[in-house]
Amino acid sequence: MELAGLVAKSGCRALCLVGTAKNVGKTTVFNHLCRQLSPTRKLGLMSTGRDGEPLDLVTGEPKPAVYVPGGALLATAEHVLTASEVYAEILQVLPLDTRFGSITVGRVREAGTIELVGPDSASGVRQVVGALFRHGAELVLVDGSIDRRAAAAPAITGNVILVTGAALAPSLPAIAEQTALWLELFSLGPVKHRQLARAAARAVGERAVTLLDQDGRPHPLRLRTALDASAAIYAAVDERTAAVVLGGALTDQLLQAFLAYPKLVKRLVFVVHDATRVFVGRRVYQHWLRAGGRVEVVAPIRVLALAVNPAGPGGSSYDPEAFFDSLSRIAHPLPTFDVVMGLSREGEAAWSQARP
Repeated sequence: MELAGLVAKSGCRALCLVGTAKNVGKTTVFNHLCRQLSPTRKLGLMSTGRDGEPLDLVTGEPKPAVYVPGGALLATAEHVLTASEVYAEILQVLPLDTRFGSITVGRVREAGTIELVGPDSASGVRQVVGALFRHGAELVLVDGSIDRRAAAAPAITGNVILVTGAALAPSLPAIAEQTALWLELFSLGPVKHRQLARAAARAVGERAVTLLDQDGRPHPLRLRTALDASAAIYAAVDERTAAVVLGGALTDQLLQAFLAYPKLVKRLVFVVHDATRVFVGRRVYQHWLRAGGRVEVVAPIRVLALAVNPAGPGGSSYDPEAFFDSLSRIAHPLPTFDVVMGLSREGEAAWSQARP
């Protein structure tokens, strides 16, 4: 099955492409989906940053333009839209400002390439997604920037294709390790204990730090965030505490602080709203798991597939088949695709080829 076929079969109405780093090939995958899906679905297209610019703003290297098919809906900054080669009917100007003008929703009359400029907040992204649906989009594709992964949150899209590539790290083993962490975190499961799950869903909405005892009774702490509050959280935990619910982000700092108390790690579960709130490194997270620690979410994200790109910056590249084989093994049973080389591997195929 091709990647576009997998997306169509999934039944999702909104999908976010999340890159593990800059220049891993996310826009190439975005363009591939636009071309393949546009004949059968009315697409709504947007970005959470700036995509399709001619040159990378950091490296100065050429970047692929964003392709928008005829009939699709798009959202981008007003000045970008009027200066582009795309002929589009303007449908709505949203009260969301960027340095390139207000975010504008349009219907593409003639296919072409364009820059997509999006809002800089999760609430803004949610507003744009809603506008695209109101104007008739059947499937919204969000080109998500690396520092704005909130577009993958269940309240906005809830469905993800993770894109990784040679630009992520200097060696293939390091690329595989870091990609595995991204997959692990985006695949975090829901709170298993039923009473804790109900209580955590209520507590996480308070945007604060709450301790739950084994019966799900909440004990809110006078903390608006867990950042730099490890000592205060640890001091509040007692023998009845079963979960620490974070209304904000979970970071390395908090996990490291609790790793000093192995018995406590095995007993507690840290809960966040969804995987976009987790910002931990592989070394600390693996240490946490080996110590018996758990991280669970109130709202899981559905990861549809992994897309890979063996080409790196400056013209460097791995052997495409070896690169694909290595990453599809760590992604199993998740389907893996290289849309440029036409490589794909679904769960069962990956398993049969991975066995000795």
